[in-house]
Amino acid sequence: KELHLANYWFDYFLIKLYYILKSKILKFAVVGFINNFINFLVVFFSYHFVGFNTFISAALGFLSGSIVSYKLNSKYTFQYKYLNISTFISFFLVQFFILLIFSSLTSFIKYLINSISISWLISTLIIFIFNYYLQSKLVFKK
Repeated sequence: KELHLANYWFDYFLIKLYYILKSKILKFAVVGFINNFINFLVVFFSYHFVGFNTFISAALGFLSGSIVSYKLNSKYTFQYKYLNISTFISFFLVQFFILLIFSSLTSFIKYLINSISISWLISTLIIFIFNYYLQSKLVFKK
């Protein structure tokens, strides 16, 4: 009887894991990781190897990450079929809004706890959920 119960819980775990891996929020997180990685690479190379200043490098990184994020989220996360310039503009405006909120939130939390790393982490978690909500309801709505 104990073996049967163990098999049940293992099967339950595998089924739950399958649905989590198929979920939009996990896909959104994977795309966000790729977005940040591309952003970092563009900032790093444009600053250190091309010689652009910090502002230009950061802007190019943000734009590059946003373009990759738009393509991946539209196809992979939300399976959105109506891609056009207005969808991209909506996406970019939401991203820009998120950037402003993220920067402000990080600064505010850092002011409260005096740790940039913890402030960044808390802000990232809050903004992740907020960004997912805005993207799913405003940009990639069905």
